[in-house]
Amino acid sequence: MEHKGRFISKSERAYQNRMHKPQFVVSYLKNKESRCRIESPTPFFGWRYLTWIIATLLSLLLPLAPVAFAMELKGMGYNGNGQLGSGTPTDRPMLIANDVSKAAAGSNHSLFIKTDGTLWSMGWNSSGQLGDGTTTPHSTPAQVLDASGVAQVAAGYDHSLFIKTNGTLWAMGYNAYGRLGDGTTTNQSTPVQIANDVAQVAGGGSHSLFVKTNGTLWAMGYNGLGELGDGTTNNHSTPVQVATEVVWVAAGDHHSLFIKSNGTLWAMGRNNFGQLGDGGTTDQNKPVQVASEVAQVAAGGNHSLFVKTDGTLWGMGANQQNQLGDGSYTSKSTPVQIATDVTQVTAGLLYSMFVQQSNITPRPVHYLPMVIELLME
Repeated sequence: MEHKGRFISKSERAYQNRMHKPQFVVSYLKNKESRCRIESPTPFFGWRYLTWIIATLLSLLLPLAPVAFAMELKGMGYNGNGQLGSGTPTDRPMLIANDVSKAAAGSNHSLFIKTDGTLWSMGWNSSGQLGDGTTTPHSTPAQVLDASGVAQVAAGYDHSLFIKTNGTLWAMGYNAYGRLGDGTTTNQSTPVQIANDVAQVAGGGSHSLFVKTNGTLWAMGYNGLGELGDGTTNNHSTPVQVATEVVWVAAGDHHSLFIKSNGTLWAMGRNNFGQLGDGGTTDQNKPVQVASEVAQVAAGGNHSLFVKTDGTLWGMGANQQNQLGDGSYTSKSTPVQIATDVTQVTAGLLYSMFVQQSNITPRPVHYLPMVIELLME
């Protein structure tokens, strides 16, 4: 029924109305079920018009019909190391892969999980961050070794981490300062297991953090600026416990943030631009509370953003590229409100993105009118 779900021009619609023939228009809604409606024909007291009325009335009594979507991964921007999965640069979104459920981006490498649970990678591979057993970069996606049943993935500057469906945490790539958490500082070109019972993971510039299913927060890697939050500036090549009752964690270049189960937001590490949001610019090697009633958090290079439970978006830290989105280019050491009705937020090195809810009323779509339309032909 592809010809029934296409978009039609005004002239074509006018012609079909003259023929007293119903037409279907598909309306696509982001993050919502796609739905369509029946366009009424020009009034005509004949059997076609009567059929249209009956079909419309009966359709209200039937279940809504979902429309299937293909999960495509697309990328754009700098592609000098093949991190977009193609050998050529692109200034517009291009297709990388199909059937993708999640993705993560490092400095010059990328990873994604397919719907079958396999993990794939592409881009720069000087330290084995692609996990294919080599240090050879590649511009087309290759499957990561021994990576099936993957549920989550994260990318640091030159290292990668992922969680399997059984809760095990795995890591590969650059391991200076012990950021992989395997007890060494040796680079790994194939995944090595780090921990069990892991619920979430985040990769920073030179450090990593993860949350266990019991709510404990663990960290490893570089700690010269206090980003691990253990009260010292000592590096750790094995995970050290930082906090409890944690539900969300994010890692920036040299700072970290997490949300506790009571909705409080905490931060630690580098604070030269006020990215911790505590009102100062002094580095913190222990977590400091920043806000309450927080639902999500994201960390950029030297800036941070979070979404409150009321849907408001807030930001703090470096703002030289207006990555805080407050209309200025001035860094902020305390959170400033940016937007409302926000459902999701993410941050890059010098940029930020968020999803904002819009007031769009979905339109019902039903199978019965489509069936009757076919019978009328």
